[in-house]
Amino acid sequence: MTKTVILSGAAGGGLNSIQDFLEQSFHKKGYYFYSYRNYMSRVRGGFNYMIITLSDQPLKTCEPKGDYVVSLDDQVYDHLDELLKPGGQILVMDSDHKTDAQDIMVVQFPKEEVDQVFAHPNASGMVALGYLAKVFGLDEADVDAIEMPWSEKVNASNLAAVKYGFVRAEKEIEPPLRADMGYQMDGNQAIALGALAGGLNFYCAYPMSPATGILQYITNNEKAMHVFTEQAEDEIAAAVSITGAAAAGARAMTATSGGGFALMTEGIGLAAIAETPVVIANVMRPGPATGLPTRTDQGDFYQALGAAQGEFPKIILAPDSVSDCLYTSNRAMDLAHRFRLPVILLSDQYLANSSTELPGVDYDQLVNNSYLAPKGSDYTIYDKDVLEGNAKYAGYDESLLLYDSHIHLEDGFYSESAEVTNRYKQRVLDKLALIANTLKPPTYYGADDPDVLLVSWGSNRPILEDAIDRWDKSKLGLLHFTDLYPLNPQHLAPYFGKAKTVVNVEMNGFNQFGKYLRGQTGWNFDHSINRYDGRPLNVDYVIERLEEIHESL
Repeated sequence: MTKTVILSGAAGGGLNSIQDFLEQSFHKKGYYFYSYRNYMSRVRGGFNYMIITLSDQPLKTCEPKGDYVVSLDDQVYDHLDELLKPGGQILVMDSDHKTDAQDIMVVQFPKEEVDQVFAHPNASGMVALGYLAKVFGLDEADVDAIEMPWSEKVNASNLAAVKYGFVRAEKEIEPPLRADMGYQMDGNQAIALGALAGGLNFYCAYPMSPATGILQYITNNEKAMHVFTEQAEDEIAAAVSITGAAAAGARAMTATSGGGFALMTEGIGLAAIAETPVVIANVMRPGPATGLPTRTDQGDFYQALGAAQGEFPKIILAPDSVSDCLYTSNRAMDLAHRFRLPVILLSDQYLANSSTELPGVDYDQLVNNSYLAPKGSDYTIYDKDVLEGNAKYAGYDESLLLYDSHIHLEDGFYSESAEVTNRYKQRVLDKLALIANTLKPPTYYGADDPDVLLVSWGSNRPILEDAIDRWDKSKLGLLHFTDLYPLNPQHLAPYFGKAKTVVNVEMNGFNQFGKYLRGQTGWNFDHSINRYDGRPLNVDYVIERLEEIHESL
């Protein structure tokens, strides 16, 4: 059983609250779920919708269309082809709008009646919450257990509205029986938790959608997690603050999106040449400039690759799922300290605003290693032969520590010597080679000898795996990357010539990673599947493009 609910309406109408209540209730009742928030950059008004796919089996992504579509106003009628499955059901909060479609069921609650009975502006959403609770097999005790955060009077009115919708519905779906409840979280929360598990104790950021959820989650839990958080005045200050904190011994991190990341690049260069370990998460959204601030994209790979002038070692990672946000964020923190450099984490709005269940946590994958030098040892942090660990910080022992933005000697003092510069450059090259041998190879999914090989990175993996399962698993394969830079060509050798046709899949128009991969290995792609309208990939979109490619072969 797999069913999808879509909640639609204007911003400010309570959609987020209804989604949160539904997810919590469905999760407690034993459903697997995957949800995504598709919203406009508006505080109030506009057309927004939230997708929640429910199943009795684990889910990799959500469906693009709903079996049940709830509309808190009549805008939904302009989006039926986009949102509603044939034979689906619309739950609308108006009394006069009609549709000519013959294969859908319209359930109407007169909004005037609802507002009159419950006398508060978001009562319609609470009625819809009750109706869906009944449809999906929740009972009255489950409804009574919904925790609402408002005043006693408002909570009582809301609960009455929920029960009003509850009694109007018929139970259609029997909840699954499960004993193994996992952890409910979104991608931003998973990034925060992974970093905290890696020892994060200083987080500084300026709010920027869609990365703000990381700052919000860490700030809300800073006392319990023993972490200091700071809202900087801008992204430049955030980047410099985490660099200074790392030099003083903190495990430091920031997060932003593309526009803020552009401001951070000088600070990233400072962290690189001073060899201070920092993690910078870029939760991507479409650009340039303000672009589409609440939509998703993979357009910042070039930006991460070229962040700050000059040549220096860095690592670029891109988690492939909500659960992988936890582990890749943790690994980013560890790698930053192991190699004393900036690690850039490329998430995106799709992951940030997707919520699902982690069935369990593999604690063996979560590490918090120390890479400190023995106390009292010679100060060799910049020694050309020391590429891993050996870190110190102010007050650690009696060593004199010098950090500088210039090319410097092994003791940190500034130098313009050609010999010193060459030693620095050789150190960069040696460290990159060591890192390339340390990072994870791409994962493979699908046929042993595919006719078509998809190549992709980041958050696309679960969607592409679902598309392979639905289209033809015997003819398709997926080579997927989470560790983007530096690459190890030896990791890719088994896949050269593996398929007749190679298709590059990215959420950008320039095929940024595909061209980088070609430049590093000479491996070309024959076709590409691109999406760059700010909406996430979905299985239907991928299959349509695969069929077009198949017809052209």
